[in-house]
Amino acid sequence: MIILKKTKLVALAISIILGLMLIVILAVHLQFRRAEKQYQDFISQEDKIDPLFDALNVSVYQDLPIPEGAQEIEQFSNGDHGRRMIIRYQFSNTSLENIISFYNQFFLSTGWKLNDKLNDNELTDYSYYKGTACLQFYSDKDGNHYLITIYHDYFKQSFSIVPGNITSLYNIRLHEFGESHFEQCPQ
Repeated sequence: MIILKKTKLVALAISIILGLMLIVILAVHLQFRRAEKQYQDFISQEDKIDPLFDALNVSVYQDLPIPEGAQEIEQFSNGDHGRRMIIRYQFSNTSLENIISFYNQFFLSTGWKLNDKLNDNELTDYSYYKGTACLQFYSDKDGNHYLITIYHDYFKQSFSIVPGNITSLYNIRLHEFGESHFEQCPQ
């Protein structure tokens, strides 16, 4: 009789433990589904604002002069959270130093601020910002080409979709394997 009661108690305990495990598994599954829906909603909304970021970048691009001896080769846009416009130029009959001087003078005289510059033996990398716009000038020392990248601070645009809370931002990074990159200007 005592063995029968112990057996029933053990069976009841196992049933309770299995029931609790099932509840935990179900709760985790539901949380994952909720996070997946949040992420998909965010991405769907964000796809709709890419043209707005592209338009901002084009407005900066249209004001960029091209120095004598340089010509545009190609341009394209990409980006996850915010967009980058990349313009590739080729130059001849002038030096990289002349091109750098031309752009530095142009940017500083039109209200852009120099954020950072790297000018070593292998590459040149200058970054500028103005308001919520950012621009990067890049060239390697051995080539006859350079890149200008234009982007805008994601979080400072009125149309940006900002994740509602830390959990949402965490869910975005989780879905993107920790590789999320929201375009931001240094300031």
